[in-house]
Amino acid sequence: MVVMAILGVLATAVAVYLRPQRTVMDCATVMADAVREAARRAFARGPVRADVVTALGITHRTRVRIAGDNVTVDELVEDVVLGSATWSPIRTARVIMADAQSDFTGWKAAAQLDDGTSANFPAIDADMTTLDVRCFPSGICDGATVYFAGPNGTTARTIVMPLGGAVLARRGL
Repeated sequence: MVVMAILGVLATAVAVYLRPQRTVMDCATVMADAVREAARRAFARGPVRADVVTALGITHRTRVRIAGDNVTVDELVEDVVLGSATWSPIRTARVIMADAQSDFTGWKAAAQLDDGTSANFPAIDADMTTLDVRCFPSGICDGATVYFAGPNGTTARTIVMPLGGAVLARRGL
């Protein structure tokens, strides 16, 4: 029994220490997956009802928002009452994990494809609560870039390109 106990302790230690740590790139990938899910659901649900568009001015079917360390995908659900709709959360994923020592750096409402060498580097909004990537029934989402920083100066970003709806997770700024 002593041998079994020792083997159990060793197996637990190996599982804990060899478990892959979540990297800053993993955080960017989780964010990209959430935007892809929002685009897919927006396309699958089709156009927003005309009375909702007229009354509320909402033409997007889904949206992606940051809440703390999580990313949430919300879907617009038209109410029975004409001209009204509510946002319903359909998926929440934890982006930032304590073991990754990563964090959101900021975002901007444009797809930044270059690696920061541009002379016109756009300003980054550090207020993550204002991030709102809208996805339309065509499957195309608003352009945006979300930045992440990790330990030892590692960085990554999620890029949402408005044309064609492609979403990328990339190392570096």
